[in-house]
Amino acid sequence: MKHKVLIIAPCLAMGGMERAAVNIAEGIFNSGAADVVFLSLFKKEHFFKLSDSIKIIEPHGFNVSSLSMWNSVVWIRSVVKAEKPTHILAFNKFYAALTAFALVGIKVPFYISERSSPLYHWNQPFKSIIRLG
Repeated sequence: MKHKVLIIAPCLAMGGMERAAVNIAEGIFNSGAADVVFLSLFKKEHFFKLSDSIKIIEPHGFNVSSLSMWNSVVWIRSVVKAEKPTHILAFNKFYAALTAFALVGIKVPFYISERSSPLYHWNQPFKSIIRLG
């Protein structure tokens, strides 16, 4: 059985975390070890490009200028159920916390790639959400 990795990242706009997510997505796909689905939490203009064989899923009608936490959790859960990944990789501990909530009751190996500065100070309610996740 071929693996399918769902990568959850902010978007494909310019940024360090976005670049890391794209590089990892391409690396996994090019290794032939797994199919890759890229879930972009925000709908923004693409700066980075992915191979045509990597499926990109973006939100429609929400997460345009600001994050809707509830809609994101429900949407992530629906994508996971539809795509049936064998592994999930979420970028950033806040987005990983939302993903953890979305995965309640779903048994899929889940990994976090933290790309934020360890000195970054999260404000409320984000700090509490990260702790709960």
